[in-house]
Amino acid sequence: MRQVRVWGALILLLAITLRVYGLDWDAGGRFHPDERLILSVAETRPATPYTRTDIRYPYGQLPLWLLAGLAPLLPEGLARPFAGDTFLATARVLAALADTATVVLVGGLAFTLYGAPSALLAMACVGLAVLHIQQAHFYTADILLAPLWVAATWALVCLARSPAGTRARYALTAGALIGLAMSAKITGALLLPALVIAHLAPGWQNSTGTWRTRWRSAWTDDAWGWFAPSLGTALGVFALVNPSVWQAFPAVRAAWHAEAAMVWGHIVPPYTRQFLDATPILYPITQQVQWFLGPTAALLAWGGTLWALWRAVRRRLAIGEVIVLAALLPAMGVILSAFAQFPRYWLPLFPLMALFGSGWLVRAVPRHWQPGAAMFGITPTLLYALAFVSLYKDAHPWWLASEWLCENIPPGAVLLVETWDQPLPVAGACDGRFVIITGDPYTPEGVAALPRLAEQADAIVLSSPRSWQTHARQSAHFPEAAAFYRSLFAGDQFEVAAVWRPEPSLGGVALSANLFTAAHVPTPSAWEASAPRRRIQMGRYDESFAVYDHPVVLILTRR
Repeated sequence: MRQVRVWGALILLLAITLRVYGLDWDAGGRFHPDERLILSVAETRPATPYTRTDIRYPYGQLPLWLLAGLAPLLPEGLARPFAGDTFLATARVLAALADTATVVLVGGLAFTLYGAPSALLAMACVGLAVLHIQQAHFYTADILLAPLWVAATWALVCLARSPAGTRARYALTAGALIGLAMSAKITGALLLPALVIAHLAPGWQNSTGTWRTRWRSAWTDDAWGWFAPSLGTALGVFALVNPSVWQAFPAVRAAWHAEAAMVWGHIVPPYTRQFLDATPILYPITQQVQWFLGPTAALLAWGGTLWALWRAVRRRLAIGEVIVLAALLPAMGVILSAFAQFPRYWLPLFPLMALFGSGWLVRAVPRHWQPGAAMFGITPTLLYALAFVSLYKDAHPWWLASEWLCENIPPGAVLLVETWDQPLPVAGACDGRFVIITGDPYTPEGVAALPRLAEQADAIVLSSPRSWQTHARQSAHFPEAAAFYRSLFAGDQFEVAAVWRPEPSLGGVALSANLFTAAHVPTPSAWEASAPRRRIQMGRYDESFAVYDHPVVLILTRR
């Protein structure tokens, strides 16, 4: 057991190091839009976030209360790397700590179900997963939802496994944790089916005979008697943490409906257009294999999930595994069937998938081969994690591009930037030096005006591939916009003068993606000139994987 503790401590130390390294990745720029929204609301009116008319706030109040309560306590010195922004510094520290807690909690849950070897493997898998490392650098509702989701699942497992007369503390704890999860993000309500099953499962398992007999036993068992108090605790905690929900429910409902419309594709704002050509189910899995997790971690997670499903079909699952599956499948079904496939949606689910993966390996591989099998799965994940965090050693591309503009473009020049993207130069870099005009590639009128605006411009700033890559790749949906970008990159009027292409790299080998090939537009010579000498060519990555902390930036100047 001492050896297990040592390995667990080492995994935890590595996990938190990977999460705190580069927390100041934007140097106080607040470049993540969801994080920026939470920060602005927490600073101004955390008690009444839903009554503002200038923004729509769709999350719970838990992220706001944590920030509003802890930011004033942060020592000023810790905020210096964040340009003195104490709220941003507090938010990033909270994000890193929350995801580190997820690592600890999945280890505890795995230990409960499968023992120490599985616990260490599950901790390593989540601790080294690039999905979690990257998202731990952003203060979003999802990063708080993940540890609460795993903790609630663990409490429900303990409830289902405990003998009669000892279930009260687990029932009330699980209810409180589900209430807190819903207070981070309302999708925490997808844990409610697991709450029901956890209270029914003990009576069902302890009974024999016909289905009717087993159902009768489930409804009359001591565990079911604690369902109402547990559910009441969940709703009570949610009401206590989110008083503004009840005070401004019409506005809250409107915010939830708008968010749901985006998720299901009933409305398609600029930041979800990339999903118009995404293949359902396959898209998130391929993205996880290539970019979010890496092949071995993805294999372990999905292989373990399929292993659990197969055992469920054959009725070989232990009661605790049934509860974990109940906490996993409803949310997984929603995410896989949704239109929007943002990677952060998987934060609460991947730990449970890794849990099943660790159980699969421990059960399927002979004991003397388990260390080798674990190393086979974890070593590539570790190398990829180290390659990914190398992105944070340099300044953010938007700051670097701003410096380049200030130094290389003459005063008074006309810069064309795009709406729904970060305007460059960043505020404060060289304010008032240039004439800024904004193009809108997301409306028919705006697209029609792009050639005219380009004629007026001395330089065009593409601060991310959000517009040009999505529109050019989906020429069937956006023929006019695609034609404009093909003409732009053909190089007749403008040439790419500067490129910033941050890519994960380790030992001089980079993981690259040619965005121009994927978008079916000419590849500029400057792009090829900026390519690392040694690189592994990967497939296209999801826009939200790079657009916040390592976007590709292009500056085109007139020939």
